[in-house]
Amino acid sequence: MLFRSISDLADTIIQEFKERFKKNDAPESVQKAFGAVASNIRSLRGKAVFDFLADALEKDDTAPSIKEAAANSLSTTNLPQAAEVLAKHFLTIPGCREALIRMGELAVPALAKECEGENAIPCVLALREIGTPSAAEALVPLLGESRNDIALSAAYSLGNLMESKGVEEALRNYRYSIPTHQGTLDWVWAPFNEPENSSLRKICGRIAFILSNAQSIPDYLQDYELDPRFSIPLSIDSLSDEAYNAVQKFRFGYSSDIRDEVLPKEEKERIENNVEEALKHLESRDETPRFLKSMNKRLQFEFVKRLLSNRKPTRNDWSNSPLEKTYKFEKSWHYYSILMVLGILFLASMDYIITSIFYSDLFFSYDNLYLIISFGIMFGDLFIPFTKKFNHLETFEKFIPLILGLLFPAFIIEELINAIC
Repeated sequence: MLFRSISDLADTIIQEFKERFKKNDAPESVQKAFGAVASNIRSLRGKAVFDFLADALEKDDTAPSIKEAAANSLSTTNLPQAAEVLAKHFLTIPGCREALIRMGELAVPALAKECEGENAIPCVLALREIGTPSAAEALVPLLGESRNDIALSAAYSLGNLMESKGVEEALRNYRYSIPTHQGTLDWVWAPFNEPENSSLRKICGRIAFILSNAQSIPDYLQDYELDPRFSIPLSIDSLSDEAYNAVQKFRFGYSSDIRDEVLPKEEKERIENNVEEALKHLESRDETPRFLKSMNKRLQFEFVKRLLSNRKPTRNDWSNSPLEKTYKFEKSWHYYSILMVLGILFLASMDYIITSIFYSDLFFSYDNLYLIISFGIMFGDLFIPFTKKFNHLETFEKFIPLILGLLFPAFIIEELINAIC
């Protein structure tokens, strides 16, 4: 009897929530509660609530705000069936797109299925926004799509997602073969020491081919940055003689490899101004390399800077460039281990100085004066990394201030020796 009363109470509450849904009086807490019940789709009650939410999306006479609330509820169920329902109304109902993206990985199969229909491009862009390795894998088959706009959207989205190491590894392990009638640009991936039979190399070659042969880049893709491994070689390849010659009037006569700090301040400012002017000039011309806009501002600056200090780059320059990974001390665990040890010693020295001064019998003494001077120098070390010049130092030079700060309390060693002896 008690069980039946509880069951009846639950049904009453659900019925009340349904009425609130119909009256457009379902706050986020009610939406989540409905989603929690609907997630247990194997039970009669859960199936009934799920169907109620799905029907709310199907009915034409349902208010848009109610449909949006139903979409939000379905997205909290974490059910593949919910993703399929939302994918059907991807473009027609407000909130369905955002709800699907919130579902993340669960929405990938449903969106991949919808890519075969008329909603292909919006689904491609949603998969790019989800951005997981499986979302990238779902885009790969579209590289062979006969509709150029779909293939371009997939290629550009993959070119954007390739900056993720997880996506790169997933594509490396993806089983992919290119039909003989589909073109590739193998030279784009030549510098990266990838085996010729690697799926990653084949996929990237196909991406580069589609991007290179696009007549134009649609506005809905231009907000996304491409991985530099695509944007740089494609910008080189699309750089016309006219565009290159047009910016040579801004040439500054120094190699782009010269470190900025060895140049006088006036020369550095002149170079920066020349590069900025050249970049503006390129952007205003029709023959501007279209993939220059797919770079971030820093990369655009560096690319144009090299145009003003070197000859016009070619495909061979890119293909033969030594871009394989090399050991970099400043990025290694050795570097961070040394930093950690020096940091601990630094803190220990600071603690010793403060404690010694605080517990000294005579505050005004030569020992305390030495300690205070040491403290000032060590404390000043903390502000050195925030100076502009610090950023231009070589890696080993950055250790010098910290090491010097540690050497000042060298009397600690002398005190220990005296204590032992």
